[in-house]
Amino acid sequence: MGRPTNYKPECIQQVELLAMLGLTEQEIGIYLNVAQSTITLWKEKHPEFLKALIKGRINAEISLTKAMFESAKKGNVLAGSFLLCNWFPEKYKHTQRIEHTAKDVKAIEFKPAEEFKKEDGKE
Repeated sequence: MGRPTNYKPECIQQVELLAMLGLTEQEIGIYLNVAQSTITLWKEKHPEFLKALIKGRINAEISLTKAMFESAKKGNVLAGSFLLCNWFPEKYKHTQRIEHTAKDVKAIEFKPAEEFKKEDGKE
């Protein structure tokens, strides 16, 4: 028989709120005064605990996305750019791809450093 658990079902609301505020599982463990391994165990043994973590993170994501969207609608170009690049990455990117072509260009030849020394007469 193992040690008695410190798990208390009444901590679920706190866990959800902490996850919504962006705390990591390790930080939530510190807040609850338990080790990271205990958090992992609780996620496996208590589905409501895992659900609270996930729900808190999803609510945070929804809240942040909503705020970013509203900011973009009010003219925040950076917010708009961020949303477009993340929601439609195939159409919008922060990088440009420039292709160069030229006629009658030889391929670049790579030589080991030792060959350059031989050509210079320094060996």
